[in-house]
Amino acid sequence: MMKNQSAQRIIGMISGTSVDGVDAALIEVRDDGASTRVQVLAHNTYPYPPHLQEQLLAAAYPDSSSVDLICHLNAAVGVCFAEAAIAIAAAANAAIESVDLIGSHGQTIHHIPVATTTPLRSVSTLQIGEPCVITERTGVTTVADFRPRDMAAGGLGAPLAPYGHHQLFADSRRPKLVQNIGGIANVSALTSTDVMQTLAFDTGPGNMLIDEAARHASGGQQRFDDGGQLAAQGQTHAGLLSELLQHPFITQPPPKATGREAFGKDLWQRIHDRAADFNLSPADIARTCTAFTVESIALNYERFIFPHQAIDEIIVCGGGAENPLLMQLFRQRVQPISVVTPEHYGYPNAALEAIIFAMLAHATIRNRPSNIPRTTGAAHPVVLGKIVPGRNF
Repeated sequence: MMKNQSAQRIIGMISGTSVDGVDAALIEVRDDGASTRVQVLAHNTYPYPPHLQEQLLAAAYPDSSSVDLICHLNAAVGVCFAEAAIAIAAAANAAIESVDLIGSHGQTIHHIPVATTTPLRSVSTLQIGEPCVITERTGVTTVADFRPRDMAAGGLGAPLAPYGHHQLFADSRRPKLVQNIGGIANVSALTSTDVMQTLAFDTGPGNMLIDEAARHASGGQQRFDDGGQLAAQGQTHAGLLSELLQHPFITQPPPKATGREAFGKDLWQRIHDRAADFNLSPADIARTCTAFTVESIALNYERFIFPHQAIDEIIVCGGGAENPLLMQLFRQRVQPISVVTPEHYGYPNAALEAIIFAMLAHATIRNRPSNIPRTTGAAHPVVLGKIVPGRNF
């Protein structure tokens, strides 16, 4: 069994719903039992090859997926994650043998947080990126597949980042929110010193629909609206925005989680069709999708957070924090609350999710529960993930 040393070097890795590539971070965690300190040694993003990204997007939808495609991708993504782990260690001038642990979220293919009868579907989730491949290629003990244990305990399997948000940012003197804007947007309300009292939930779309607008406008040449430049050329269409805000997820009370199933291809097609009815330009569509992200986040605050707690600060992270237009609209919408990014606290925004999955792996190897039942709806706290022993186990 791994030694329970006070300082560990851990690699965290994740590929989010935008399916861009593997975000990797090597951190050093110092844990004396009473407090946890994190130092980032290196971080980077390793893009997927274009053909692999296309296959992953196809695998996310039943009408374009197949069991043999998912089987292949599980191994292929595992190789990408293993290569990312080796590369991030090298970026820190560290031998992979000096790494104590790897925490891999993998790549979500499908997430079913609520069971259905037509069609018959059980509560379930699937993240691929075979951890046995990661361990075999790196030799390092790997913790992966974090979400199913929470779901087995009756939870939604998401969001899991609040555990890390609390450890990195909680301050008893300043109630704050951590707003992640990835493919999907989610918020953690850090209003208590007790991590298990953290309220967190998905708020709805993040960059997912904006990305689709950019892909469509560029004929597939652009995977996202770089710097918000496309949306900046357009105008928000109030009618279309009003229709989008009728989506039932926006007003659904927490705990709640969502994904590409609700805010992906099918909704994009409806947006595209309605935009044609309204004679909107590609820039108008991108601007309206950007406004949808901002407004859906704000409406969730106004329904589920602000009535119960005054907030001093919002930390925005994820790809949305790199979009100047989105950040401008967000600041205007939540003023006078201060809005910052993780860099304000010394953590690179691009590395934050990878850092958090390194911390979740650290909790697992120390037999610490890291889901938050108030957030996921689980019946009780559980230790997350599955451990694949490496040479250092």
